[in-house]
Amino acid sequence: MTLTAAPANAAGGTVTCASSTPVGMWVEVQNGTDGFATLSSTANPRVKNWSYNTQGKRFRVYVGCGGTAQTWGSSITSNWSTSGSTISCADVGYNRTCRIG
Repeated sequence: MTLTAAPANAAGGTVTCASSTPVGMWVEVQNGTDGFATLSSTANPRVKNWSYNTQGKRFRVYVGCGGTAQTWGSSITSNWSTSGSTISCADVGYNRTCRIG
């Protein structure tokens, strides 16, 4: 049996959209490598598990709520964070934002 270790600076947790399904998540890493997070399903369609190697640096995310992986219904930006596994996105109402906490 071969075991593969997770990257030392990997981040992950859950991402939630208040009224729709998370369909994609772009991770912007300050002075690092940006890219799409890996998303996987949970029992609740509005919640996905996510993972990305943030290289131990400050990061923020752009979450696609609703639509498809290719065409997001809305793209919602988070605050900058150095850590945090839970991302909560308000995809309805006037103040559409994601919070990492």
